[in-house]
Amino acid sequence: FVNKACEKATPGMTLFFVLSGTPGYLTLTFLILLLKVECYHFRNKFFLLYWFKVRQMDELEKNERLGDLFAYYGPLLTKGQQEYFEDYYYNDLSLGEIADNHHVSRQAVYDNLKRSSRALEKYEDKLHMKRDYTQIEEKITEAVYALEHGKINRAQIELLKLLRQMGVE
Repeated sequence: FVNKACEKATPGMTLFFVLSGTPGYLTLTFLILLLKVECYHFRNKFFLLYWFKVRQMDELEKNERLGDLFAYYGPLLTKGQQEYFEDYYYNDLSLGEIADNHHVSRQAVYDNLKRSSRALEKYEDKLHMKRDYTQIEEKITEAVYALEHGKINRAQIELLKLLRQMGVE
């Protein structure tokens, strides 16, 4: 239901959903932004009213994410893909400049960059290195914050959770 509604939505459109019972988790957080949730009780049934806002990732966010993914998975790309990616995203060369430097067409550079981006996203979907690193970083930040505020027990709990998450007992 949410998938179909989001496919038909346009950026900036506000979507309204009424879900009955216990809602499951939403898997499309990259497409939709939860704005508000209100709970209602009607005729012995529990209803949640969700407000979502469709949001497109802007170019800067996309480039930042691809740069992060390249830091993790860049060595898994071919040498040519790495060179095109670095030229375009790090050296700020245009498609035409890259094409001239590598003696290929602009379309070849564009296709190569698209394939590289899809490959990086696929690696993250399967390996989760960026996601896992972010989670570890958040746990450490929480532990440091707890230590700075004299909450030693809280810091200890956060660090133990982190160690368990990492498979260290």
